Amino acid sequence: MLVGEINNWPAFIKQVAGEDTNTRIAQRSGVHVSTVGRWRTGATVPDADVVIRFATGYNANPFDALVAAGIVSPEWVGLERVQPKSRVEDITSVDLAQELLRRVTEQEQAMQRPRLVTVSGPTDDELRQVSLDEMPAAAGDDETTDDEDVSTP
Repeated sequence: MLVGEINNWPAFIKQVAGEDTNTRIAQRSGVHVSTVGRWRTGATVPDADVVIRFATGYNANPFDALVAAGIVSPEWVGLERVQPKSRVEDITSVDLAQELLRRVTEQEQAMQRPRLVTVSGPTDDELRQVSLDEMPAAAGDDETTDDEDVSTP
């Protein structure tokens, strides 16, 4: 079933659950077995949370399930469906190299950013930024020793 087949919950159940019994579907979905019977005949459609639970119980796409149940319209989201590549072998060497380059670049940029925190001065309206790398030195600037109780009453 493709995104866009709206209000076809019984067909979605058949496609996803295959020949599973109502009892098995109920177990995987967390509902009563009679509820599954009503789903299969089209008498009822579950709420969104149950639709998602059914889909995840069968490793199906929850968005497809919500569309099939008529809960979500594909136009509301405006996303085009993209089939993910499920195996590393299916990814091209160029795509893999580009992803590795993106990750390395992102990590290098994160390491170069100053790690700053804002601390208050003696009064609340005196704020300053201190590098996290300087924090041990900044923490040693006050007159409190390790032996003193610094908890507030």
